[in-house]
Amino acid sequence: MPQKILLASALGLLALSAAAPARAQQSFAVGEAVEIEASKHWVPCVVTEPGPQIVRARCSAYPALSRTEGVYIAQNSPGSIRKATGRIGPAAAKTAAPAAPKTAAAAAGLKIGEYACYGSGGRPMIGLGFKVLPGNRYTDLDNKNPGTFAISGGNVTFKGGHLGGQVGRELKGTSFRIGAQASCEPW
Repeated sequence: MPQKILLASALGLLALSAAAPARAQQSFAVGEAVEIEASKHWVPCVVTEPGPQIVRARCSAYPALSRTEGVYIAQNSPGSIRKATGRIGPAAAKTAAPAAPKTAAAAAGLKIGEYACYGSGGRPMIGLGFKVLPGNRYTDLDNKNPGTFAISGGNVTFKGGHLGGQVGRELKGTSFRIGAQASCEPW
């Protein structure tokens, strides 16, 4: 009798695993060239420690991703890391807005174009990224939540939009600090 129960349990587990949707399993090797999605951009990296759930990679071309020698941790999923394709830069969007020229100045200290913000350890801060527009205007990365900013001394004060009420401080060149530990800089 116990053998029949064991066989029935094994068959039941086999049926359940066959019915479960398969998750795309990616495998990477140490030293393999990959691209990691960070702040809606694909950046080139090299795998330093592969794993089934997370992958550690060194992103020497973009050391700002991490203050720890360019090491970046990515979830092992197709939307976060992929084998090198050579297609780096902004991730494809469903409705892409025309890119603003990145060389013109909107105001002293901030350049027109996209800004990425990084927290403790250089981790990208999802939701803090923004685009500087002409006329001391800005918007979120999806172009859905516009606001304005003003620069006074070393401070950047945001009004309206997703950063409304926030004050960036220690403006140096085109970079500044915001919140307790985040810093923002042109992408």
